[in-house]
This record gives sequence, structure tokens and C-alpha cells, in this order.
Amino acid sequence: MTTDPSMAPEVETTVRNLLAAAGMSLPDDKVALYVGIYPRLRASADALFAIPEIRYDQPAVIYPAQI
Repeated sequence: MTTDPSMAPEVETTVRNLLAAAGMSLPDDKVALYVGIYPRLRASADALFAIPEIRYDQPAVIYPAQI
């Protein structure tokens, strides 16, 4: 995994703020793990909304038929 070293302080601040907002206190080694993962996770979450055709669609709820 390659990360841009210039982004590390900003990413670490974001990760620490998210953990604090969730009420979580983790040791520095675990925070470092999340700092390494966060850019890919953020990109994946952003990609969910990247398809313009489905921007205003609502998710379809499917109920299985029961007899």
C-alpha cells in the first residue's frame, strides 16, 4: 500500500477526530493502522455516489414472499 506522506498529518487528524466522535480511544499503533487504511476507505465511500445516473434514486426494498 502506498500513501502520500504529505497527506499523513491531515489523514491522522481526520482519523483521530472520527475516533473521538465515536467515543473510541485506541493506542497509537491501532490509530496508525487506520491512518493507513483511511484514504482507500474514503475513496471507496466517495465512489458510491460517483455514478450521476443514480444520484437521486432511492434504494429498492425487497421483501421476500411468504406463504
